[in-house]
Amino acid sequence: MPTRHELHALVDTLPDEAMEAAHRILSRLQAWPSPPAPDVHEMRKRVELRRREMRRGQKPGTIVERIRIEGPRLFYKHEVLGPGGTREEREVIFDFEESHGQ
Repeated sequence: MPTRHELHALVDTLPDEAMEAAHRILSRLQAWPSPPAPDVHEMRKRVELRRREMRRGQKPGTIVERIRIEGPRLFYKHEVLGPGGTREEREVIFDFEESHGQ
């Protein structure tokens, strides 16, 4: 188990660019044990609520792109908001396993 002295020495060797991230991480550890992670279903509800809020603020001509990776697949989705509130969505899935080595 590392000692406080070893941790201080480690912090002293961090590059200046890493100080903010290190401070954030160490500040979170001040409450021990750390609080449990939020429920996955609750997080999904929050994300969906935020997405709906963002959609309400969109104007015609807005393009929203989303990219996510799940295992060996990359999902690219875009949504275009047109006149009169019309929406068009497209999703393209790239499978890395099939195209690997070509």
